[in-house]
Amino acid sequence: MRKFHMTGRFLVHESNLKTFKSIVQQCIACTKENDIGTLQYDWFHNKDQTRWVVRETFINSDAAITHMENLGNLMDDILAVSKYSPEIYGNASSDFLNAIGGFVPKVFTAFE
Repeated sequence: MRKFHMTGRFLVHESNLKTFKSIVQQCIACTKENDIGTLQYDWFHNKDQTRWVVRETFINSDAAITHMENLGNLMDDILAVSKYSPEIYGNASSDFLNAIGGFVPKVFTAFE
């Protein structure tokens, strides 16, 4: 299976910004320490840091599932202080789509 990409968009209220940034730092550290199939994990924000984007690239759907498992409670923590909207680009497996389905991702299939 081909690699695929994700974009996670987060809306963060100013009052939650300090907590959000701390959780992002923990997510980055966790990904560096534990993930082997994550090819890209880059965070970006707008000028006032109320809108954040994480760009992720995985070697395959299994690597993305492992990444989610590795983050564990950190994902719950970040969702408690932000609004999350995921986008998937590529051909993710049905297992991955089921795992992330509760977030109602926008899915864009690769043009072959």
